[in-house]
Amino acid sequence: MPEEKVFPSFDDEDTSSNSSTIIVNDDLEANQESPNVKEENNDEMKLSAKMALLDFRCRVEDAILSNYLVYNKKKVIFSKEDIENQRDISLWGVPLLSSKGHEGTDVILMKFLKSKDYKVSEAFKALRKALRWRMKHHVDDILGENFSPEVENLWHANGKDKDGRPVCYQVLGNFKDKDLDREMWGSHEERQDLIRWRIQCLEKGIRLLDFKPGGHNSIVLVYDLRNSPGIAMKEIRWITKRMLRIIHDNYPGLIHKNIIINVPVWFSTLHALNLRVIQQRSKNKFIFVRPTRVTDTLLKCI
Repeated sequence: MPEEKVFPSFDDEDTSSNSSTIIVNDDLEANQESPNVKEENNDEMKLSAKMALLDFRCRVEDAILSNYLVYNKKKVIFSKEDIENQRDISLWGVPLLSSKGHEGTDVILMKFLKSKDYKVSEAFKALRKALRWRMKHHVDDILGENFSPEVENLWHANGKDKDGRPVCYQVLGNFKDKDLDREMWGSHEERQDLIRWRIQCLEKGIRLLDFKPGGHNSIVLVYDLRNSPGIAMKEIRWITKRMLRIIHDNYPGLIHKNIIINVPVWFSTLHALNLRVIQQRSKNKFIFVRPTRVTDTLLKCI
């Protein structure tokens, strides 16, 4: 019997916060230091980061060659074929075995390192967890899955931002067909399909990256909430919360900005509830834009 492709659930959280913040600033400097002190600190950080990357690279390579990067000897989950294929394991087309000589390997590993403040052990755990999640839910096969034409037309990639990052758009609120609206947001199974579709959109956007050292190896996501089904707030919160957790755990450093445009009044409270599940660093990547500010914000950010 094939394994069900269901994504993990999380307990609901309550908060009394009614934050109406529309734009979250990404520039958080704690205090001012002299140029000399900053330069010394930067040099130390660069050296520390290089050492951490070297350690992480060696640890990942050893795990791949010893067949335990994904496979857990204490609990057999994956097939023998999965174990034998670990030497070819990759993320978004980039091999994780550094001895293969792909220039994108260090780029991928560095994203996991940065997400864990260069703590190698934590980054290694995060990488293993992400790989297991991808295998369990067959994420590598998701690009070949077909969804309804109405849903697939709600996503497209169009151009790049001022720094050369791909820009991807999801029109989450434009449901003119009431039956489609009810079909998409109704049952638990249909909401799971919607999550899977959103992950497919994310994977499509990431495939636009070349993962070259020194490049802009992240994407910009623009969500249009015009005509969002406010009556389905509970369902929207359910989906949004799970997507936040999935992205936070499995796509570190791959989204430069989340720009949510045409934000309705009720969404301000909703986003305050959902953002509690992620770290401050990730919260700073969200920009919420009311209808009157959409054009100015997009011109500034893109």
